[in-house]
Formats: sequence, C-alpha cells, structure tokens
Amino acid sequence: MKSLVRIAICAIIASSCFRTGYAEEMTREEIIEELRLLKERMKRLEEALQIADKKEPAAEFFSERDEVLHGGERGIRDRWEALEKPIEGTDWTDMEEIGTPLDEVGDDEILHGGERGIRDRWEALEKAAGGIDLSGAVEIEAAYERLKPKEGSDEETSDLVVETVELAVDAGITDQLKTHILVDFEAGEDVDLDEAIIHFRAEDVCVPDLSCNSFWYASIGRMDVPFGYYETHFIGDSLTQVLAETKEVALMIGAYRAPFNVAAGAFNGDVDEAGGNDHIENFVGTALFTLPEDLAPELGLTGGASYISNIADSDELTEFVEDEFESHTIENYVAGASAFLSASYGERYFLEAEWVSALATFEEDRSFKPEAWNLEFAFRPIEVFEIAVRYGGSDNSLDFLPETQLGVVAVYELLENASIGLEYLFDEYENDDEVTTVTTQFAIEFD
Repeated sequence: MKSLVRIAICAIIASSCFRTGYAEEMTREEIIEELRLLKERMKRLEEALQIADKKEPAAEFFSERDEVLHGGERGIRDRWEALEKPIEGTDWTDMEEIGTPLDEVGDDEILHGGERGIRDRWEALEKAAGGIDLSGAVEIEAAYERLKPKEGSDEETSDLVVETVELAVDAGITDQLKTHILVDFEAGEDVDLDEAIIHFRAEDVCVPDLSCNSFWYASIGRMDVPFGYYETHFIGDSLTQVLAETKEVALMIGAYRAPFNVAAGAFNGDVDEAGGNDHIENFVGTALFTLPEDLAPELGLTGGASYISNIADSDELTEFVEDEFESHTIENYVAGASAFLSASYGERYFLEAEWVSALATFEEDRSFKPEAWNLEFAFRPIEVFEIAVRYGGSDNSLDFLPETQLGVVAVYELLENASIGLEYLFDEYENDDEVTTVTTQFAIEFD
C-alpha cells in the first residue's frame, strides 16, 4: 500500500508539471497557485499513507482518483507506467518537500509529448517561481535639534523629512551565483546607486551563517567593505559607523568554517597619498566568530575584528579630511582597526559593543588620530516593543565627532514591518559645544 501511495505522489507531481506546460510561459501567480494545489494533494496523499501504515484499506482514496486525466491518459496507476523507468531507484523515505525526490530523476529520458524528463521541467518551474526578489524601506522623520555653543546664543531647528528610501533587487542566476542591487535616497542627497554586487556562493559580504554557503566565497562590486560591524538599536548611526563606514567598489574573497569566518579584499580608495599614483592599493580584512546555536540555544554571540589600510577612505572621514586639510590627498596612508561584540539572550536582552580607531596620527595634524566607541544595551519586554540606551564617544577627532554621546530610544511595532520610534541624543564636543536631538521616525520595510 505504501508503494501505491508513493506512486500516487510522484504521479500527481508529474501530472502537474506536464499540465502547466513550460514554466517560463506561466505568470508568477499561476505558479504559486499550482504549488498550493500540489501541497493540498500532497496532504491528502500523506493522510492515505498514514492509513496504509495502520493497515487500513485505502481503496476509497484511489477510486476517487482512478479517472481520466490529462490528455486522455488513465488514472494514477496508468500515469505511473509512464514514469516508472526514469525514477527507478528513487528513495522516498526522506521526502520532506515536493522537490526532494525529483533530484534523483534522470535527465536523459524522453517523456510525454517528447518533452524532456521531470528534472528539466521542475527546474524550469522553480526558476520561474524564484524570479527576482524586491525589498526596501521608507523612513520618514520629524526632528528637533538645539545647538548650545560654548559662546553665543542657542540655535534651534526642526524639520519633517523623508530621511531614507531604499529599493533592493536580488536575482538568483544559479544556486551559486546571485546579484544584489540597492538604490538609495537620503535626505539632502540625490538618488544613488548604493550597492551593486555579484555574489559567488555568498548572499552577503561576511555575514556569519548567511553568506559562506561553502568553504570559500567571493563578492565583487560596489559594497560596504567589511570594516567594522555597526549593529545598533537606535534611529541614528553610531559614532563608530560615522567614523569608519566605507563604501567602495571592491573584490572580497573569504572562507567559512563554523564558527569562524574570515575574508580579505582590495579596492581603489578615494583618498590617495600625495605624489602617488591612482591604483588598487587599499586593503581590508576581517575575522568573525559566531557561537553555534546548539551550544547555547538562548544565547546569540558574534564577535570579531577588522583592519583597513587607509581609514581616510571612510565616507564621512573623506569629506572631513578634504574640508579640514583642503586637499584630496594625504601625506601617508593611516591604517585603521576595529573590534566588536554583539550578544543577545532569549531575543529579549541585547548588548552591542564596538571600538574603531586610526592606528597612527595624520601628518597634516599630529593631534588628529580619530578613535570612536559605541556601547548599547536594549531590552524587549514584549515582542513588539523595545527600549535601548547608548553611551558613545570619541577621542583625538578634533570636532569631527562628539567627545561624548548619550541616548535613549523606544521603538514600537505598529504592524508587521511597520514601526514608530522616539529617540533622544545628547552630544558634547571637544570645544564644549552641546547638541540635543529628538527624533521621531515612522518606518516601513517590505520584502
């Protein structure tokens, strides 16, 4: 009886593949509906299999379906005769999803109407169903800011802006080759091609357990090079991210073997040495450790360190150096290093700690050796509400970054993927200027 039910399962799958025609000619909605119907049929077949396990007769199940099917062909038993040869030897014992048994089907068998074997048809169906994934975010913010300089009167401003709009396109070319494109708009700036990456065996750059689907992987294109980690629960960026986030066209190659992930890459930076040539001579490297889930299911732990050969290539620091030193070049490259720890417990308690620093002073100003840190603790009393506090700061950064930053934020999830947040930040600079910012953000994400 089990054999007959398994035969029925295969016949239903094959019948659906034949009936749909080539998957490339179907719409996405039609494919989704077809898969839904297959699942319903699978459920009925599994119920019949359970009956068979109890040695109860399943004649009624077959009698209802022993009718004329596609193209005038008879019922399930007749359809099996057309499929028996190509799937000979298939092991059905571990079947957990519809596509599993088809991996064993031969490619070189000619079936119904001269169409090629089940595997070809199924792969075409999967490709059409997979398609191109779209995701993105819209963030609208209302902000109030008060500047209290050491000398002079206070200055107050407020505004309502569309702070961020993102649209990401992800396309799977093969199971190993994928592309990612991110178009980004930020308040006060033009629409920008933020990311354009080709991934080989990787879904992201050096993200533990998400990239690295094999021992080694590679990514090439415009990306945030893996210097720093920048995990935050706040609306505003951490000081470590402001200091060190670096977006370049780079080639990254990495290796992953749980729980370790290492990667290195090269790129041509925006800030060159004085008198030097414009070459691909900047380097970045990172090493990460992620605690395996089976060791402590309630505890999430990721830590790591990274290195960059020229920290002046970071997006914000490049602009500051050009404005402060009135030059597009520097006397010597200044390397940078970072370290971080990200921990969570029971998806309720979160700790983020990060440090980023230049490893030498800039020749243009011997007191300029920027260093920043960020420490956050977040608590989620209920699933839809989170509150977090922040302590951050910097040293030897002139007035590029605040010397001290204190903050608190509360975020409430109104609906799935829709949230509202209220943030308070206090910044104190080396020159004793103080800035207080209150921000309310309404954000929607979609995928």
